[in-house]
Amino acid sequence: MSAFDNPVIASTLVVVGERGENYRLLQQTTEGAVETLVLGLEDGSQITLPRNELVWQGAGHWLLTDAVRDARGLVIPVVEETLELAKERVETGKVRITKSVESRDVIVDDPLSRERVSVEHVPINQVVTGDVPQVREEGDVTVIPILEERVVTHKELVLVEEVRIRRDRSQYHDPQSVTLRKEVVSVERLGEDGRLVDAQG
Repeated sequence: MSAFDNPVIASTLVVVGERGENYRLLQQTTEGAVETLVLGLEDGSQITLPRNELVWQGAGHWLLTDAVRDARGLVIPVVEETLELAKERVETGKVRITKSVESRDVIVDDPLSRERVSVEHVPINQVVTGDVPQVREEGDVTVIPILEERVVTHKELVLVEEVRIRRDRSQYHDPQSVTLRKEVVSVERLGEDGRLVDAQG
């Protein structure tokens, strides 16, 4: 009886491959006179072969024959590396923004209008015989009739005088100082150590 015939011993047997890889006995079946072994590597790959294709090395070790290594398709695992990308946010600096107000004086010099009124009394002393004179405009002059009744042997209406009001329009300049304010924003960039890197106005 060989070591493979004892289940306890067979579970500890090691089969050495062509590159020194160790195959362990996973399954042992017998069909007629042919004893078949299923061997496996640590990575899960397996091969199936007759037991007579192994060479006993002693001390619980068997060696695959040259014929098995050359002609038999050994299972070689194919490994593929995959790349997983991950992103993380890293603080590379800080920005400090300050706002200030600048003031400047500007001169406002728009023309202004002014009206003056002069009153002129013009003696008339004329008896009114027709319609009563009304207020009238003569260009820029407003004429206001001044009437007076006088007692004579008969009553008559006398135009005593006219008051002439003249409008005199002129332009003049009265410069005023006006303060305008403007906001100015400055940006300061801070590095990871909190120090000022640069500033922008």
